[in-house]
Amino acid sequence: MAKDELPRLFERFYQARGAEGGTGIGLSLVKAFVELHKGEVHAESEEGKGVTIVVSLPDSQPGYDPAKDVEEKPKAEAGLIDDNYVATNISAKESAERITNAEDFDHDRPLVLIIDDNNGMRTYLRSILKDKYNISEAANGKEGLEKARREVPKLVICDVMMPVMDGLEFTRQLKADTATCHIPVILLTARSLTEQREEGYGTGADSYLTKPFSGSVLLARIDNLLRSRFTLRSIFSGSTEEKEEEKSLNTLDQTFIGRLREVMQKNMGDSEYSVERLGADVGLSRVQLYRKVKALTGQTPVELLRKARLEKAKKLLLKTERSVAEIAYEVGFTSPSYFNKCFKDEFGMSPGESR
Repeated sequence: MAKDELPRLFERFYQARGAEGGTGIGLSLVKAFVELHKGEVHAESEEGKGVTIVVSLPDSQPGYDPAKDVEEKPKAEAGLIDDNYVATNISAKESAERITNAEDFDHDRPLVLIIDDNNGMRTYLRSILKDKYNISEAANGKEGLEKARREVPKLVICDVMMPVMDGLEFTRQLKADTATCHIPVILLTARSLTEQREEGYGTGADSYLTKPFSGSVLLARIDNLLRSRFTLRSIFSGSTEEKEEEKSLNTLDQTFIGRLREVMQKNMGDSEYSVERLGADVGLSRVQLYRKVKALTGQTPVELLRKARLEKAKKLLLKTERSVAEIAYEVGFTSPSYFNKCFKDEFGMSPGESR
């Protein structure tokens, strides 16, 4: 290694000229660990012969109390990351065990899936996101695709170059699946070639970041993508605005919304019709259905089904002379009083006042 490169060797993300592979994180972590132990680290190199990394550690630590090890052990085992991004390595499998399929899992903290074969990069990304998002991890595109289909995250951050399945193929398959085609994808790459960017966007990727990148840039990019996700205001009114909104969706999402509307209209009179049956009828699991419907409409499947029943009830009230109770039962409500409450909450007036 040339001597003029040595001073930057321990900078995060720095890679020497001609370096193959890696992310430039390893030696910055080494430096962080050494400094935590009040030590020093430097590099010596003779070009063409190799590089020597020299670590010097004191034989004792001033003020060190062995008793504190007992208190600190649970933190280390949990893989928590301090402000210097030093962490116990957490495997993708261990990360998976933290993910629950509870429907409200991402209510306050959206689920972000990180896909990267480099454990150090996953650790770094996790340290950036952990305060604001729930995190799931995968070590390659194939594993990531399985997780995306099972967990349906709000957003995916995916490396381009990976074994088994690379980021481009992952994105292509994710965007071709009805359950996941709405999920935004940020691709990460160590290259900035225009051709590769074009190929990435061609697979359906929503954004591209070139390594190295800052944590603030990544967070801003995620925030912009999530805020810009289009949410349908209604899928049952039949208005011109509704039809125009649906046109902005991709083809798979338009087909999904059409199928969802058809199934709900067909079964809304059945008071026993459940979210599980709705999911089965549209070909999605309960979690897939919940998160996709929430992403597209801002409502849960239960809320959407109730809205569909109320929209139909409103039309029946205007077009027929049937009683409020009869209409309530026809659209799947088992209690006229509960129907009256829901109707007033939705439209700001009682069923009788709407006639």
